Amino acid sequence: MSILDAPLHVLPQVPADADDLAVWPRSTRPAPTGDLTVGGVLAEAADRFGTPVYVLDEQEIRERCRTYRTAFPEADVVYAAKAFLCRAMAHWVQEEGLGLDVCSAGELALAVTTGFPPERIVLHGNAKSPEDLRAALRLGVGRIVVDSTSEIARLAAITPAGTRQKVMVRVVPGVAAGAHVKVRTGTDDQKFGLSITDGSAQHAVTRILTSRTSNSWACTATSARRSPPRSRTSPRSGAWSGCWPASATNTASPSRSWTSAAATPSPTAPATSS
Repeated sequence: MSILDAPLHVLPQVPADADDLAVWPRSTRPAPTGDLTVGGVLAEAADRFGTPVYVLDEQEIRERCRTYRTAFPEADVVYAAKAFLCRAMAHWVQEEGLGLDVCSAGELALAVTTGFPPERIVLHGNAKSPEDLRAALRLGVGRIVVDSTSEIARLAAITPAGTRQKVMVRVVPGVAAGAHVKVRTGTDDQKFGLSITDGSAQHAVTRILTSRTSNSWACTATSARRSPPRSRTSPRSGAWSGCWPASATNTASPSRSWTSAAATPSPTAPATSS
């Protein structure tokens, strides 16, 4: 059990129905005093440490990591740092054999200074700043997820000559699968990723391939997300992102067309935004 200080307005009160604990960790139990225990620790920890406070059940987090690895033994499973990230969490995720998905230079720096292997880190996000991209290149992240055609040009422009950066292309398959309509990211009418329907995804892959000299490459990613959202896994899981080997391209289904490539600067015709 770890008690970590983090932004949170108030500690939730005990549900009126003590059996209604679905949103709490599995180890949550009502205490005789009317409080709750999480992993055997009273939720009154807020009284001891003050608020805001997060109470995390380390054992449950580790069990969830192992569940994903057991379910998808041949996949690269990565934890989404945006769910919650601190040094302890980074250690747990690394020790359980998962990769890490970060969205900013700040998250990346925290992970790397904690000792997380940069080659097991994926830089994601649809609003990466030039500083985020430079940090990813400097620290040697495993892959950068390309979310737009303009990002291809920015990345190609700052990739050092003679080097290659593995990337993934976030693909919108045009599938409205699960979740509330406001949080579906697999449909064409939203801001994330590149559409298969209008050809944007194929155009992005072509630009990546033509902006390089040679490589052995990475993979693409689809934004058809399914629950649970705490971790992101490979296409084999049906979740929304991950990797296939370059030889395993599947073109039978538009929503599962997994292609491979890597971005390098072109000595004659660097990619431009169009």
